[in-house]
Amino acid sequence: MKVLLTGPPRVGKTTVVKRLVGLIRDQVALGGFLTEEIREHGQRVGFKIVTLDGEEAILAHRSFRSKYRVGPYGVNIEDLDRVGVESLRRAMKNSRVVILDEIGKMECFSKVFVSTVFGLLASNLDMVATFPKRYNPLDNPEPLKKAEILVVTRENRDELPRQLASRILAKHGKPC
Repeated sequence: MKVLLTGPPRVGKTTVVKRLVGLIRDQVALGGFLTEEIREHGQRVGFKIVTLDGEEAILAHRSFRSKYRVGPYGVNIEDLDRVGVESLRRAMKNSRVVILDEIGKMECFSKVFVSTVFGLLASNLDMVATFPKRYNPLDNPEPLKKAEILVVTRENRDELPRQLASRILAKHGKPC
């Protein structure tokens, strides 16, 4: 099962994935990472990666000087590869379900990240990932054809975690 969650910015894609993780974490081996905002004085100043096994790294920040930029944010490819990609690689070896929040423009500056995502899409592992609605950051629609794409809306975002959890747990022989 490959599920890609998409939708407009701030609709709740990450929240859906976080809630899903909370519902299935104790029942199915999970791996991967989430992306969280870094806020200072009420303002978003960057993004961090938080792996499901507790490691953190800064993905992007307004203060970073980098040739890779998205809007006001300099992207930290080194930490993405060291922490984010490594969490995905561990998940491919040790987990039954991979969580990936998100496959976005910042992350796709890393060739290693893109290659790892293609590997995940081609694998037999279950995967739940998020990506922006406005474009396909992978620049290749073929691997995405193997995935079910669900659009997160304000109307469905509260029910989606339970629906996905039910499907994943049923597939892995766990009670729902």
